[in-house]
Amino acid sequence: MVVRTKTLFCFLVLLFLAVNVFGQTSKKTSQKKKTAAGQKKSASTAGSTSKLKHINRAFVASADLKPMAQQLLENRTPEAYAGVQDYAHRHRKDDAGPLAWTVLGYAHYLDKDYPSARESWQHAEEIAPLLGDYLDWLRASAWQGEGNEEEVIKTLEGFEPKYPDSLNIHEVNLLYANALIATNQGDKAAGYLEKHRQPAKADIELALGRAYAKANDAVKAAAIFHGIYFEMPTSPEADLAAIELRDPTVLNAGKNEVVVEPRTAKAVYFAARQAGRYELTCADHDWAGMVGTIVIE
Repeated sequence: MVVRTKTLFCFLVLLFLAVNVFGQTSKKTSQKKKTAAGQKKSASTAGSTSKLKHINRAFVASADLKPMAQQLLENRTPEAYAGVQDYAHRHRKDDAGPLAWTVLGYAHYLDKDYPSARESWQHAEEIAPLLGDYLDWLRASAWQGEGNEEEVIKTLEGFEPKYPDSLNIHEVNLLYANALIATNQGDKAAGYLEKHRQPAKADIELALGRAYAKANDAVKAAAIFHGIYFEMPTSPEADLAAIELRDPTVLNAGKNEVVVEPRTAKAVYFAARQAGRYELTCADHDWAGMVGTIVIE
């Protein structure tokens, strides 16, 4: 799991755009005559209006934070850390302070100092109404960095209902599912990922295949890896799916051979390393009809 360096500031830019939209539309909204339905809509948007005002205050208060934060994320020198931390302390009574602590925590995260990252984010709770989904995602990523998959699961449990409009749902889904797989909860991970297969994404499919493999459902796992390899060949996950397909534990649940009973058939997915002819043989017999050839062009 990789959190992009510019992710936080991309989101801040989106918030800034939201402030502009609020400024342009608020006058038009106030000029409309309220009906009974309109009053209901007005009540439902009151929370959004309050949130946008909070965003506006945060950006006004933190106008001079951005260049300091960018310098910290790019260099992460002791001087840069000290500068942003001093800024956070000086602005502890306004919205800029929690933003500064968020940036400090992210810098510690990039330096793999996960305890310091989580400690910094504890000071950012006041900004949770604006960046709560980012804070939870980052906290979970820090726990993963330490190999504590149980805390990843605990942090992200119920993330989607809590933050239905989050821009990070896809990344969180992968982080959560991989933590379930790492803690031998393959069945739960597979059930969770099955609900997020549309639109189809290679990384979700790869995680789903691994979930079924962990759940000892070799047939479903192999079928998914086969689909990635042949239907999504340009994706980075295609090579990883090929590696999974070459693993006999994926093809036959921990065995080194494929057992076919009389008058039965079994599908075998074959990922070739290169073009050529590949002979199939039967280890027990040399009967006619129990040999074959696969030709890869």
